[in-house]
Amino acid sequence: MSLFQKIKSYLFNNTSAKQTIIKNTFRLLIAEGVSKGSLFLISILIARQLGPEQFGVMSFVISFVSLFIVLTDFGLTTLMVREVSRDESKLSEYFVNWNFLKIILGIITFFLVGWISQYIGKPDFYITLILIYCGYSIINNIGEFIRSFFRPSEDMQHEAILKIINGIIVIAILWWALWMWYGLQGIFYAYLLSWSISLLISLLFVIGKKTIGSLKTIRRSILISSIKNWFFICMWTIFISMYIGIDQIILWFYNLTHDLGIYAFAYKFTLMYALGWWMLFQSLWPNTSKSVNIRKYNMWIKKIANINLILIIIIEILIFITYKFNLLNYVGLWEYSQSLEVLSILMIYCYIEPFGYRAYLHLISIGKEKTTTLIFFISAVFNVIWNLILIPKLSYYGAIITTIGSYFLIFIFSHLFVKKFFRSESII
Repeated sequence: MSLFQKIKSYLFNNTSAKQTIIKNTFRLLIAEGVSKGSLFLISILIARQLGPEQFGVMSFVISFVSLFIVLTDFGLTTLMVREVSRDESKLSEYFVNWNFLKIILGIITFFLVGWISQYIGKPDFYITLILIYCGYSIINNIGEFIRSFFRPSEDMQHEAILKIINGIIVIAILWWALWMWYGLQGIFYAYLLSWSISLLISLLFVIGKKTIGSLKTIRRSILISSIKNWFFICMWTIFISMYIGIDQIILWFYNLTHDLGIYAFAYKFTLMYALGWWMLFQSLWPNTSKSVNIRKYNMWIKKIANINLILIIIIEILIFITYKFNLLNYVGLWEYSQSLEVLSILMIYCYIEPFGYRAYLHLISIGKEKTTTLIFFISAVFNVIWNLILIPKLSYYGAIITTIGSYFLIFIFSHLFVKKFFRSESII
């Protein structure tokens, strides 16, 4: 076999568990780098044009909708990968029935958000923004679910291709909206239009690559069983969204819109950094679902955790240099200089968070949805209570303290439960 054939085989064929995980993680990272990375850069341009006050309004709308959009997801993506990884003959049945269920849930979510938004005590302009972004989020959620049907067979190159195509479409339309400057409402309409096009492309692509049954395969028994069996997945997804977005909503509630813009700008950086870890675990998930053997992965994941620590130290040095020499001034982001202080502290949670991801993977692999629900419920309650206490006194510093504290709680409880269910294994 020639060198070219070996490289081609390594990049395009599944030859071993280790090679498959590396291949899929690499592809998803590239895809997310093009898709979300470019979108992240556009977000910086949006922040620059809007300023902290208006960017705070945008962040509030996103956080508010995020609290409800989990009802559309319902945990189906996670469990579809687990179930289809074990029996790929169920793919067609799940694709038709669960997409139908997601559409119904999306409609319910849209009307629920529309109804609740009437009582936030803000002008109709806010409600319009909320409804536009809610429509985008529902479409995006369904699109992500459709693309995830390549994960059980570990053919994530197709998902990567779709993510890159979708990213290019989103960037092009958002760039046009910024160039023409249609305002905040125009930006949200650009999101909605771009992801509608992306959803159509993803649907056609998946149907072309996978054997999908007809609409006649919709079965009431499957839909009812799904709602009953995955209640806990839905609940912990809600709790996750609470401790991710509730701090920004509380900042807005106390009319700290400018501070919200500063905090949200820094928080976007941490989410982008955490994306790499999330892609790794998405690649691990199908293989782990087939055979629950966490010792097989713990050793080299712990090594990656050490690399994570080194990267965080490097990022902290870069933050210090940027702050010391006022480098944000040179790119027109001088209003966000305080975000560097926020980011330097938030990087602490970027070290803790991957351990929570890994525990989540282990516990879900053996069907411990109730356990993960309990962990995230405790964290969410802690998050809400301490944000309400600290934000009025410390503004975004209170949100930072609470965010790190919440993730530390997840880390502690996840460690204890993994020790309990896997005996000698731990997540550290």
